[in-house]
Amino acid sequence: MATTSEHRDFNRYELGCFVNREARAGVPEGYLAVDISRGGMSLLRLANSSQDSSSTLEVGGDPSFEWMAIPLPEQGLHLCALVEIVHQKTCGPLESIGVKFRYLSPANQEILDDFLVMRAQYASVN
Repeated sequence: MATTSEHRDFNRYELGCFVNREARAGVPEGYLAVDISRGGMSLLRLANSSQDSSSTLEVGGDPSFEWMAIPLPEQGLHLCALVEIVHQKTCGPLESIGVKFRYLSPANQEILDDFLVMRAQYASVN
């Protein structure tokens, strides 16, 4: 997991919805997606006060990767993405987590691109 500052190649747009780990889709995990871009997203959650490994993002025992179900407001659709944690920082009761999209199916990438175009058009009007 990288802890250095990251370089962002894509514009980020507010998301403001809860995302779930794919293995538990439909079960609130407590991850709030703050913003999203073509390359990844920022998450917030309550800092883990215990060492409960069930609340840690991981794939196949690797805590840097996780499959996530990501709802897209206004579209009624969910993306399924393999994400990689690129930074984590605890600030008081909150934990900030930055993730990169490592895999989106072509169909999910198209849905995300359409969503981001819609958000960019909305941002340019307001």
